[in-house]
Order: sequence, then structure tokens, then C-alpha cells
Amino acid sequence: MVQQAALLILEPIFESDFLDSSYGFRPKRDAHDALAEIRGHLGNGYQAVYDADLKSYFDTIEHRKLLACVRYRIADRSVVKLIRLWLEAKVVEPGEGGPGRKNRCGTPQGGVITPLTQRKLLVQGQNMAHGNFLCLGVHDHFLHQQADDLSSFS
Repeated sequence: MVQQAALLILEPIFESDFLDSSYGFRPKRDAHDALAEIRGHLGNGYQAVYDADLKSYFDTIEHRKLLACVRYRIADRSVVKLIRLWLEAKVVEPGEGGPGRKNRCGTPQGGVITPLTQRKLLVQGQNMAHGNFLCLGVHDHFLHQQADDLSSFS
């Protein structure tokens, strides 16, 4: 319940950072919406499609970098600390038993707030990718993001 309460407060703050072409784990957006937009781009003559899947992205997110992104938008230290504690919650693997081990990287699977924290760091990468296309002189392109999958159309 605490994660859900935090999500209700944090999600509108973080939503303003996301590009319109980001569809993964967002309110009122889903894969069907992304596919409809992609079909529109293809129908408008865009032919070059570049697709990328970030391997093990959610398992390898550095807590330090993610928390820096959170601190950029959230000034309340107690909220940032709460998110850090969720990220570092002990993990008990099947068959291991015992007290578990501290989670040193990645985001916990199944947490209510997990998709929001994952998206917060992904938006940094999406903005960098968009900037890289502009640096390459590709101004007429569209970048779509669904979870850890990115597609670009030009």
C-alpha cells in the first residue's frame, strides 16, 4: 500500500519528463497504442526501422544513477530514501532460504513502483538516443519505447 501511495504522488511528476513516443508501463498507454502509431509511420512512407532491445536492462540498473535521476525531480530526502530502501530490499532466491541478500543493482520485480523507477532512467537514454539522431543529421525520425525495447523510424 505504501508503494501505491508513493506511485500516486510521484507518477504525475515523472510523467511530464517522458516523451510522447514512450509507451511502456504508462497510464492510458499500451503496446496497442504504440503499434497504431508505428502503423501510421509506415503508412506515411517511413521505411528505415532500427530496433534495439536493452539486454538485462532491469536487472542491471545502477541504483546510484537511478537515484540521481529521482533526486533531480524529488527534493524530499525521505521519499528518495524510501525509494532507495525499496531498491535495496533483500532478495531471497528459490532454494536459497536464509535471510536473503541485499539487492545491489537492478530493480525489484513485481513491485508496484518498479515500472515507474525503471521508466525514470529509461527516459534519460531515450533523450540521449534522440539527441544522437539529431547529431547524425537525421531530423525526420520517430523514436518509440516500450519497456526496454526501442524502435526508430526514418
